Amino acid sequence: MKNTAAFLLIMLSVVLEVQAQTHEDRYRPTDWPDHVILNLTEEGNERTITWRTDTSAGPQSVQWLVADASSNLEEKAKTAAAHSEMIQTEEVLAQYSTYHFKGLTAGITYAYRVGAKEHWSEWYQFNIPHEDQAFTFLYFGDAQNDMRDLWSRCIRKATDLSEEVDFMLHAGDMVDFASANREWGEWFFGGGWMFASTPQVPVAGNHEYVRKNGQPALNHYWRASFTVPLNGPAGLEETVYYFDYENVRFIVLDSRDMLIDDEHAKRQAHWLETLLKNNDQKWTIISHHHPIYSARANRGDYKVRAWLEPLYDKYGVDLVLQGHHHSFARGRGEKEVGKEMFSGPVYYVSNSGPKMYDTNFAPWMERVGTDVQLFHQVKVVDNTIEVLTYLVNGELYDHIKLTKRANGDKEFHEIAIEGIKERLDFSHASYGADIDLGEENRKRFKKMAEEYLRKRQKR
Repeated sequence: MKNTAAFLLIMLSVVLEVQAQTHEDRYRPTDWPDHVILNLTEEGNERTITWRTDTSAGPQSVQWLVADASSNLEEKAKTAAAHSEMIQTEEVLAQYSTYHFKGLTAGITYAYRVGAKEHWSEWYQFNIPHEDQAFTFLYFGDAQNDMRDLWSRCIRKATDLSEEVDFMLHAGDMVDFASANREWGEWFFGGGWMFASTPQVPVAGNHEYVRKNGQPALNHYWRASFTVPLNGPAGLEETVYYFDYENVRFIVLDSRDMLIDDEHAKRQAHWLETLLKNNDQKWTIISHHHPIYSARANRGDYKVRAWLEPLYDKYGVDLVLQGHHHSFARGRGEKEVGKEMFSGPVYYVSNSGPKMYDTNFAPWMERVGTDVQLFHQVKVVDNTIEVLTYLVNGELYDHIKLTKRANGDKEFHEIAIEGIKERLDFSHASYGADIDLGEENRKRFKKMAEEYLRKRQKR
């Protein structure tokens, strides 16, 4: 009997170990390309792609052509060699490859695949938009946790609801542990073919950093996967950059770096002011991870506000897209809340993953949501911008419209959504429902919410 019990215990441990290995092995590189991702460049008629294989895959290539309705793509395609390098992370050694498409034509759809020998990816398609046309992009807050199980439905529903998306912007904390191969594997699993067909715009959050020799350092996966425009301030080019798209200037900042290095913060602010001062685009949209205004009780990144808000107000920035606080809030500077005509930015704090925090019902807020996964469609049409906020189940939760007059003045319109009340859940304070707020805190948050709603009704 004892021998039988011991045997069963050994077998159980073997099964559990095999399951754990299988879970990890699922995301290890092979000789088949994976982690295929399309990136924007500083030039509108160029794109870059990166992908991963194991070290046995050999020299990598890309095959590409103007997309054809015929299935005979391979014979018509051009073949070009990719640039590849071996990258050793904490967990795996892999070959990462990059190819830079140049001289693409506006209004044309292209097809491509990547690989070598008998191991090629499927064919993907992407298009280059016409100049001076309306466009839509998607904005996601933190994915961070359970990307395969729970975040994947968010990006897939966003794609399902959007007819044509020009790119997707991720406002930091795509993963929880920056050096974890499995977590990046889950993030790429969630995005799948969408990452290879729609350009991705990454914003560095605090969870994209690791400790290296006692100092914060950007993780290897970021450097290998994201080929952003290298036009930022010296030493910060991989996380601080900008690009002009149609009539919008997009600027990406590294708020994590601003919080830990005053000299770098000064450098970012000086670079930012130069871009804003010499900006001939109609609209300006900025993204960084840490919010200017806090959306969570007892949490505020005042350094970021001190460096950036004066510049946003001075130069009339239009939208600021943020993450970090794991809830939803939309509002404006406290002097502009509730006004139809305004000059500063509309601030968003958003969360696309399952990790949830409470909120602080701060005076800057004009719309709030707790315990919700969300995504945003941002539609730009000449002198208007609309931001539609959807819950992960596809339900429209918030809708605003900005109109810019010829003299630069901005009109703000909150478009009423019939029957949609603000979701204010006080059952738990952190990731998962296992951390109970307690009755006293629940009462306190309920009182704060009632006061917030009273003020909102008066506007």
